[in-house]
Amino acid sequence: MKVIVIGSGNLAWNLIEIFEQNPNIQLIQVFSRNAESLKTLSCSCPTTTNWEELSEADLYLLAVSDRAIISLGEKAQNKGLWAHCSGSVDLRDLPATIRRGVFYPLQSFTKGRKSSFSDLPIGIEAENEEDYQQLEGLASSLSKTVFRMDSSQRRIMHLAAVFINNFSNHMIARAQDIATEAGIDAELLYPLLDETLAKAKAMGAEQAQTGPARRADQATLDAHLDLLKTKDEKKLYQAISQSITAYYQKDKNLKKG
Repeated sequence: MKVIVIGSGNLAWNLIEIFEQNPNIQLIQVFSRNAESLKTLSCSCPTTTNWEELSEADLYLLAVSDRAIISLGEKAQNKGLWAHCSGSVDLRDLPATIRRGVFYPLQSFTKGRKSSFSDLPIGIEAENEEDYQQLEGLASSLSKTVFRMDSSQRRIMHLAAVFINNFSNHMIARAQDIATEAGIDAELLYPLLDETLAKAKAMGAEQAQTGPARRADQATLDAHLDLLKTKDEKKLYQAISQSITAYYQKDKNLKKG
């Protein structure tokens, strides 16, 4: 399959890395509007910043920002299948005049850090069976977990992904800051982080929840608030604690009813 990757950011970097290792995929070109970003890619195929130089391919993967998907999609003219990689952009946001689809790897990507695709969930969407099979062929050559998902389902999955990845990562950053500012090695928290994720996967996060908010320990909650230095930190702590308490209070009320 002849593939062109459009983009040079976090996802594009990882796609290029994995495509060039896969004998079933012929990466024939990479396009990016950012010439400097193109220089950071280690691809052996030709690159270009000129849209008019796009080659003919079986599949064009739009591994770009949501805003860029719309603007670049409007320029699509070649006969191949055009698929974006976003969790929040509708398939129908691409022009109806082209063959359009979605190739959505459910993962957080960072340029320079290689991600394993073997067990990575990849959601696909297309408008006809032929295009579905083309996307499934690509996805199946990379991952064992490939599933069909329409745009409305994908938006919900992307929302859940923001909670599990972006929000949890921000909490880790806050915890690291709290420890570091007190002169404590933040790496001492890592075994706790590992166990938190392991328990959430093994038991389900609802059953694994512990802590002062879970048991409605107001004295400890108040003591923690006194230790926090800024209004922003206090507000965040209160909001999350109140959410936890309300989440489990709801279960109690349902059982009483």
